[in-house]
Amino acid sequence: MLAVRCVNAEIFGLTTIKTRKLQDLYATWRSMIRYPSTYRELRERYPGMHSIYARAASFKMPSPNEPLHLPKDMFRIVKANGKFTKFFLRIPIKARDYLWLPLRMDPRNEPIIGNCAYGDSKVVKRGKQFFLHLTVKREVETRQASTLLGIDLGERILATAVLWQGSQTSIPRWFYGREARGIRRHYAWLRKRLGERKLLKEIHRIGGKEKRTIDDLCHKVSREIVNTAKVHNSAIVLGELKGIRRRARGRRMNRIVSNMPYLKLSKMIEYKAAWEGLPVIYANEAFTSRTCPRCGSEGTRPHRGLFKCNACRFQANADYVGARNLAERASRWFDAGALRVQAQKGDMTGAESPQVSQQIKA
Repeated sequence: MLAVRCVNAEIFGLTTIKTRKLQDLYATWRSMIRYPSTYRELRERYPGMHSIYARAASFKMPSPNEPLHLPKDMFRIVKANGKFTKFFLRIPIKARDYLWLPLRMDPRNEPIIGNCAYGDSKVVKRGKQFFLHLTVKREVETRQASTLLGIDLGERILATAVLWQGSQTSIPRWFYGREARGIRRHYAWLRKRLGERKLLKEIHRIGGKEKRTIDDLCHKVSREIVNTAKVHNSAIVLGELKGIRRRARGRRMNRIVSNMPYLKLSKMIEYKAAWEGLPVIYANEAFTSRTCPRCGSEGTRPHRGLFKCNACRFQANADYVGARNLAERASRWFDAGALRVQAQKGDMTGAESPQVSQQIKA
């Protein structure tokens, strides 16, 4: 299985000359991709630029604000045994003219550098600072999971995890991201108040801050989920949330569902799990939070966070019930000894096999 992830590194400690060269290169790149042009036109218009930038800019870019694109065959990461930095990024400017940029990254990512293949990467500018978004790839052997970790994504609790180990009466459970709901509500209230005062610039500014806060929370939650699955040698079971926004009713519920990062969190879990060799299964989560995990009867929700079965009198947290039913539903398609990973799509309510994520594309 091919695992792909992005390693972020800060470009720091640049001299005045290097800073000016990097800024000029970035500005020229923005100018090259502003209007669609062929490779020949770009070479004639920017004769001083390296030809590889013209080749990259001749392809269709998503927007004129695209960061500096670095094809995998045009840059190098070189290790350095110095006190100033451990890694240098080498990128071309002109023919036989290269720019050496010192890198600083999280120490946990340093062992990856040099031991993996590199994919197309980007140099991103934020204010006056530059960052490298380095794509790394490696082949990972898929583990033979012995348990299932059901994940229920919700609005009140971002993610509820339940470890399914067969017919055990005591099932471990974990609740992640309780603060996501408060963060979303706070910024929704703040945008409303700023909108009443017509402060559009402030609304745009806090929107970026909200996104960064939620992204940071999703990274932490997804890392905890993958670490839990790794400890228990589990396959991760996620619900298929396709169409959830269309099913939302009412202005308030539509706002809540539209703002929750379900897809973002799912993709983070996917690529982190793929890097560890853990399979990710997508199962149909219809009625999982309204079906009793003990007797299979349809229950009721006296209030939003409580599930109650009228047949066997079972009561539990509704998110826990949903995660447990997801894991139990997925367990029907595997042997008791070890899980067999199959990349087939099904709704897990009929006779087909589940959809299993085995490869995360760059």
